[in-house]
Amino acid sequence: MSGRRIRKSVKAALTGLVSEVEVAAVSNAYAQYMTTREEYLAQNYEGASTHFGPNQLAAVQQELNRVAASIANPSIPLALGPLPRTFDRTQLATVQTGVVQDTYPLGISFGSVRTDVQKSYTIRSSVKASFVGGHPKNRLQLVASFCDAEKFDAATGTYKTFLTDAHWDVRFRWTRLGVTESNSECEWVLRSGSPVSVPGTYRLRHRGFSKPLIGDIKAYEGVSASFTVV
Repeated sequence: MSGRRIRKSVKAALTGLVSEVEVAAVSNAYAQYMTTREEYLAQNYEGASTHFGPNQLAAVQQELNRVAASIANPSIPLALGPLPRTFDRTQLATVQTGVVQDTYPLGISFGSVRTDVQKSYTIRSSVKASFVGGHPKNRLQLVASFCDAEKFDAATGTYKTFLTDAHWDVRFRWTRLGVTESNSECEWVLRSGSPVSVPGTYRLRHRGFSKPLIGDIKAYEGVSASFTVV
């Protein structure tokens, strides 16, 4: 709807010079979402991600109309306006430290299950399992998914990836235990009415990387016990 309103107002400002106005998708990047005032007031995801408030669309229309009017009539001046400040990356400072070391409790290792799943779950409940983990900052770019829900395929006798943590219902939570230990929790929320909340046999899988004090960062993974959704 915002795009329709922009096209309509810009076309009017161009006073018949064009028959169609197009909005390029990348033009929205500076302000994140571009909702209408009505959509903003509903405060769904898009409204909450509209950076400059309920009048953002009106402000953009105002400036685009001003430029369009000057295009239609070059005698209308365009003030340059303030220039953006030069962004110098050399002046940036960070208080983030790198991962020094990951450790695990005596007798177990990375990927070991701390708290396992129950045997069965019903819709409107949450499946949770926690694992001995490493810091999620370890080679973050190589982790496609920290938590997967895998479904048992009776035809092949194997488990196959059913959901990754890219799905709305699958959550990954990391907490530091003490100084160098980590707890990695995987949760699958079985929402009522969700197309993926279906009966079957499943298990949760956690993946990550661990960093020793000396040596290379290594991949690990852990798997919960199986459970049924009824």
